[in-house]
Amino acid sequence: MKRFLAAALGALLILSACSAPPPPEPEPEPQGTGHTLDDALTVNLHLGGEPSTLDPALVTAGDGGSYVLHLFDGLTALGWDGKAAPAMAESWETEEDDNGLPVYTFTLRERSWSDGTPVTAEDFVYAWLRVLDPEHPTPNAYQLYPVHNAQRYHEGVLTPGAEGEEDKLEFPVKAEEVGVEAVDEKTLKVTLEGPCPDFIELLALPAWCPVQKAAVEQNPDTWSQSPATCVSNGAFFLREWNHDQNLVLLRNDQHPDGGLEPAFLNFVLSEDPEAVWNDFTAGRLQYASFLPTLDRPQAEEDGRLALQPRAGVYSYLFNTRKAPFDDARVRRAVSLAIDREALAQAAGVDLVPAYGLVPHGIADTRERKDFCQVDSPLQARPSNLEEAQRLLKEAGYPGGEGFPQIRFITNDSPAHLAAAEVIRQQLAEKLGIDMAISALSTRDFQTARAGEDWDLARSGSVGSRLDPAPYLLGWTAVSAANYGGFQSEDYDKLLAASYDAPEVPPEKEEGEEDSLAGSESQTGTVQEEGAEPPLVIPETRMEILHAMEKLLVAQEAAVIPLWQYQEPVLTAKGFSGAGMSPLGYRVFTWAEWTPPAPEADDAAPEGSSQEGPGGMAR
Repeated sequence: MKRFLAAALGALLILSACSAPPPPEPEPEPQGTGHTLDDALTVNLHLGGEPSTLDPALVTAGDGGSYVLHLFDGLTALGWDGKAAPAMAESWETEEDDNGLPVYTFTLRERSWSDGTPVTAEDFVYAWLRVLDPEHPTPNAYQLYPVHNAQRYHEGVLTPGAEGEEDKLEFPVKAEEVGVEAVDEKTLKVTLEGPCPDFIELLALPAWCPVQKAAVEQNPDTWSQSPATCVSNGAFFLREWNHDQNLVLLRNDQHPDGGLEPAFLNFVLSEDPEAVWNDFTAGRLQYASFLPTLDRPQAEEDGRLALQPRAGVYSYLFNTRKAPFDDARVRRAVSLAIDREALAQAAGVDLVPAYGLVPHGIADTRERKDFCQVDSPLQARPSNLEEAQRLLKEAGYPGGEGFPQIRFITNDSPAHLAAAEVIRQQLAEKLGIDMAISALSTRDFQTARAGEDWDLARSGSVGSRLDPAPYLLGWTAVSAANYGGFQSEDYDKLLAASYDAPEVPPEKEEGEEDSLAGSESQTGTVQEEGAEPPLVIPETRMEILHAMEKLLVAQEAAVIPLWQYQEPVLTAKGFSGAGMSPLGYRVFTWAEWTPPAPEADDAAPEGSSQEGPGGMAR
């Protein structure tokens, strides 16, 4: 009987097995970017989408600047700690000329371009004058203004016209009068406009890198776009640029760091955070610069997420050439109506609201604390909305009645679009005005913003120095970075005064202040009713910079600061050595990648091997 039961049970089990449903199909692997490389000599990195250029004269920290710092070496270069270290400059000496201006004399190292020709002092002269060329404006020209005569050469000088005639813009400064000179092939002499304590740090940034004249002039518009024409002198050469896919750099074995590994850096070009996250979690990316908000808790729990501060502010800017945004009241109304606290909560967990253009971490040298904490041009006040509605009514649009639809342009990153949607809703609810969002590719956005067919545009500033001044430059009428066409005589006067102003007030003789006050009271000047008060130039550089920020953000509202940058960074276990600057640049010259050992459950069976393409162990 027992044998019979056992046989029956066995038959039943066989029948059950035969009639069991098929196993479920495995879930498809989450889709990545498709542009990582599986190669033991390569690290895969992500910094953002397609850069518009690799030309040192044109790039910014957020648009190609980090790639350029791998391809080109300036007199100094960013080190692994994010600070400047000697690069093309072997040494330098400082002195003052007969006019008391600072003079730096640099001795260059023996180094070659990627085509084998030597790098000379004349290459620096050519590159710097090219950045400053008034005939071909570049967005980085202002970064070279510490050099003697650089600003006057680039922007020209306004000459007062005769009575009844407009002032004339003239260009009296010639290229040879700018304070940069090739003394001989290996000696570069630089004369500054005045004291510049962080000059050596500035020299490490892209705008100061040399370029080869022959390479540039043979293909003026496209020389940096192809490995065949991109002649460089940095730690890496351009190996491939597959547009909107990836950018591959090959280590320069003639460079002082040429013997390091990895041999290749593969920068994945993508603005899809889901695809980037999928590549990272699958082990195909070793470093990534953003992640989807929903996946943040997992990244934090794994210890792979860090927040890197960036010395910059995210903002929107107005096209002040077009009505109704040629009216400061309208611009102020839009700016005051935006609830930055609510925007930060809705648009991203890492956002810090900004009420000025200068971010945290930039010191006011007069007050010995953060510049933005001394005298912020805007405040989060309950009365802001009431003031915004009053200004809009005063401008002729009560409750938004008759106000034209705002055309807002941005690149099509999900983070930019999410923030724009929050602001669109706020403006509709609070002011009764409508905003249409135009999402463009990064390249198309850059082109569109340089034109005039828009009302409001995404913008942002990551300073070129850890000083307040760079965040407040670039707003003169002739500046190439002044996309909105803003003009203000008061701003121009404050800017000019800031260059020569002292850091601390000069000591006054006893009784001097009373004497000055008495003389001012006897001038007999009477201000007309309703007229703007005359501009008063503050005494110290920091006070002038505060006045410039207040004019740009509060009085004229040419720009709307929204939040301060913090960059979430994903770093794989086993990856180290990324150089990070608060200015937004990332350098991977000294990066190291040691893939972690596989988990015990994933280990290969004894006697087997795990190999990648070409038999390389992975």
